[in-house]
Amino acid sequence: MIVIRSAEPLQWREVAAITAGATLELSTEAEAHIAYARSSMKSSRAAFALMA
Repeated sequence: MIVIRSAEPLQWREVAAITAGATLELSTEAEAHIAYARSSMKSSRAAFALMA
């Protein structure tokens, strides 16, 4: 099984490998970006809920 670690966008071969069952392991930088995006979405949802 292939382990793909990347902070860059995946190439088509990497996507195909993941689809075939390869393990995807995110870099620390990629995990930080995801955490930031999640917190931004939670803040946006809370703001929209207050406006409703």
